[in-house]
Parts: sequence; C-alpha cells; structure tokens
Amino acid sequence: MIQKNIRYILIVAIIIIGAVFFILNKNQNGSVNWIENYHEDSKQPYGTYIVFEMMKSHFESYEFNVIESKLSENEALQKNRNTNYIFIGRRMYLDSLGAATMLNYVKKGNNAFISANELPYQIMDELISSSNACAYSWDVTDYFKDSSATLNFLHPELKQTEGTPYKFIRNSKASDYSWNFFDSELFCNEEFVKDRASFVELGIIENESSVNYVKIKYGRGSFFLHTTPLAFTNLHMKEYYGLDYYNKVFAYLTEGDIYWDNYNHISSASSKRNNKDDLMYEPVSLSENSPLEYILSQESLRWAWYLLLSTCLLFLFFRAKRRQRIIPVQEPNVNSSLEFVESIGRLYFQQNNHLKLEKQKMKLFLWFIREKYKISVNNIDEKFINDLSIISGISREKVKGIFALYEGHSNKISIYDEQLIHFHQSMDYFYKNCK
Repeated sequence: MIQKNIRYILIVAIIIIGAVFFILNKNQNGSVNWIENYHEDSKQPYGTYIVFEMMKSHFESYEFNVIESKLSENEALQKNRNTNYIFIGRRMYLDSLGAATMLNYVKKGNNAFISANELPYQIMDELISSSNACAYSWDVTDYFKDSSATLNFLHPELKQTEGTPYKFIRNSKASDYSWNFFDSELFCNEEFVKDRASFVELGIIENESSVNYVKIKYGRGSFFLHTTPLAFTNLHMKEYYGLDYYNKVFAYLTEGDIYWDNYNHISSASSKRNNKDDLMYEPVSLSENSPLEYILSQESLRWAWYLLLSTCLLFLFFRAKRRQRIIPVQEPNVNSSLEFVESIGRLYFQQNNHLKLEKQKMKLFLWFIREKYKISVNNIDEKFINDLSIISGISREKVKGIFALYEGHSNKISIYDEQLIHFHQSMDYFYKNCK
C-alpha cells in the first residue's frame, strides 16, 4: 500500500513539473525580457544596443573605447583631454578613487555624460558645492509615478512645440514607473548665484515642469547629467522620436574620443550603501541590476531557478499534509497504598504487635475482595458471606471462619503467635483457592 502511494506521488510530481516547464517554455523563442539591463549587447526592449551602435557611428572619426574596469585603473582617462565619457544605466557605482578620477578627468577639460535614475553621491556633492547652487547637500532626486513622461528641451532651437511622450512598457502593457528629476532646491533666483552659467538647465519633464537634463561646469570641462536613461533604451531608440531626442541630447557634447562605461553599473539594493553610506565596500555585481535579474537573463540559470522553485512548491505541497503527533508512552498506574500497607505490616511484625498486623492483613483482604470481585465490603453480614462464597468458590464455612476469627480477636488487647498464624493460614487458603 505504501509503495503504491509513493508511485502515485511520483507520477503527480512528474506531471506538475512537466506542466510548469511547458508553461514557462512554450513561448521561449519569442519571449521578451522586460528587465532594465542597459547592456550595450542586449537587443531586448531595455538594452542599449541601438544607442551604443549609433554612438560609434556618430563619432566614427574618433576612437571609441569601452571601459571594462574601475575608472581609477584606466590610465587613458587620467591623461587625455577633449574626450567624452558616457554612462547610461539605472544606477552608477563609484568608489572614492573612482569619484576622484572622474572629477579630475572633467576638470582637465573633458566632458562626462551620465544618464541614471540615481547619480553618484560624491560627484553630486562636489558639483553642488563648486557650482554655487542654492542646495547645500545632495540626497536623492525627486520622482513622480506615472506610465508616461513627456520630455522636452529648453534651448529655443531644440525645444518642441509639444514634448515627446515616453511610455514605460512592462509585459507589453503600459505600467507605472518612477520618473526622476532634479530637486527644485538645486535651482534658485539669479541674485543668489554668483556664476549662473556654471549650472545650466537643458531639458525638462513637462508632466511636473521639472528639470531632467543639466550642464554643470567643472574646471575646464563639463558634466552633463540626465535622469531619464529609459529614453536611450532600444524600445524608444527604434522609433523616430527616440532618434530625434538622442541627437538633441548629445548635440551638447564636443567632438572627441568616446569612453563608454560598461563596468560601473550597480543594483538598486546596494546603490545607496556603495555610493553614500559606506564607500569602503565593492558592489557584488557591476554588470546586472540585481542577482535575480542576472539569473533570469541567463537561460541555464533561469531554468535552474524555475526547477528549484518547482521542487520547493512540491515539497511544501506534500509536506503540508497533517501528521499525527507521536503518542507519548503512559506509565501504568501504581497502587502505592497497597505497598504502604505491606510496609506497615512488616513493621508491626518486627515489633511483635500481632493484633495490629492482623488488622492490616484484614485491610489487605478486603481490598483484594473489592478489587477482584467488585463488591462492597462496607457491610459484613450473612448476605455478604454467602455472596462472597458463591463468587469465590470457597465454602461458606471457610469464608465465615476468616471473619469470625477476626471478630473474636478484635476485642482483645493482644493475640499470640499461634492465633496470628491460624488467621494467616485461613486467609492464605482463600487466596490460593479462590476463583
């Protein structure tokens, strides 16, 4: 029976696992990965393959370099001038050396274009203090939630009569998204700014009338900071409006060599820790938005993850059946009162108190009758003697003799050894021959 149940369980488990794999795999060839990965080799909706290829052709007469290591380890960034650094991603990681390298790179006369939802804390802190902006510290950008955002420019030659709406699509449907923009505290009236040209507003999100693209002078170079990297993903770059927006954004960069940063991407979970709160730590992974996103982006890891989840679900399903608790072993009841009477009897015998010993033996005898035959011993009369004789199979004379001896001794002060022995023999006969 047990083997039969196990066979059924295995069959059901195989069917469930097969169904899960079929559902997950039925559209595998045509599946779309909606993760915002910003990889230059990804042709998925939120990869940056198109903008990467266009960037190479846009500056085809100049050298195009892909950064695959820390900025502090890239010697070219520390020597060259009149070049352009490009970063497009959700979040950017820079340790203290990387931030110092980037600041020094721009200060020497280069441009840095950074498009990210969350900008590096150390860079922003230095830019705010050096640009005479009204804000005294940098925390995070503000944001609003909506399924779309309308982007536009402020320069008269670039500004459109109606801005371009950018939608966030997830699983082929418009979904709410956090659209970031610069905090209004970064901008103030001109009389409070000594050098207004150091902090220039270039683009806006019309939904909130907020700035999403700025230019900040730093030394001989400039930082171009953009808070809507979604605009440069394949989903939008394949459309005309995406190409037009791209051309206008990068029209501000000067001609020169390009450094495309493919290394300093970081997950949202560790962004604040690495960029602000604890700059001593290295990010766990700089190539993906999160470990799970990386797992799901790799076919073998994705199927291993699905198999693990399916196995866990099956385990929970079959283990959820209620199991009876182990029944504890109950110790048998012990009649301690009987042991007590026997102990007292031995004590009386040692003291030669035969009369008390006889009384104890009578108590034991009555207890024996009550427990064995389930009859009352409260009233010792002729009827009781007749009933006990019939039940026990002992003659009436023998039964009556036991109680007669006890009754005859109960009025005495003491009894002899022979009298106790006689009483004991009468009771012993009953014990040995009763039914």
